[in-house]
Amino acid sequence: MNTLLNLFFETARIHQKRIEHSKEQIKQNYPLTPNRASNLEDKIFSHWEVLISRFAKLQDLLGAKIIPEVLNYIGEGSDRQTYIDRLNKLEKLKIIDSVQTWIELKTLRNHLAHEYPNAPGLTAEYLNQAYDKSSILIKAITDLEMLAAKRDNLA
Repeated sequence: MNTLLNLFFETARIHQKRIEHSKEQIKQNYPLTPNRASNLEDKIFSHWEVLISRFAKLQDLLGAKIIPEVLNYIGEGSDRQTYIDRLNKLEKLKIIDSVQTWIELKTLRNHLAHEYPNAPGLTAEYLNQAYDKSSILIKAITDLEMLAAKRDNLA
């Protein structure tokens, strides 16, 4: 695997570690209800903040860096591919289960970038989704690493 991919995967594993640690710290407060979301203690809220931050960073890293670089590395990428084109390619390669799921992950990432102080129901919904769907991003790290390694084994 090339140096750039190794660096990207190393960074992804840092995000993964932080996500997993945060989830461990907040699991007793999961799932969030609107009432609980409005009244989180600062310490617990800070763990949710780490989850949100690392979820967004990992989603960005995968979408903007790792996926295009892996596809280029295995000879399936091009500079002209859109995000959707890349997801379609990964679905065909059976690396991701669904393009639609990945579009939803990006939409969730965008929602997490905003605060909804007057809508605790939305806050709870988006935080619960981040908790649940972070596992999809983490699985993608391993699956994309394996795809790149498979190319290495064939070379």
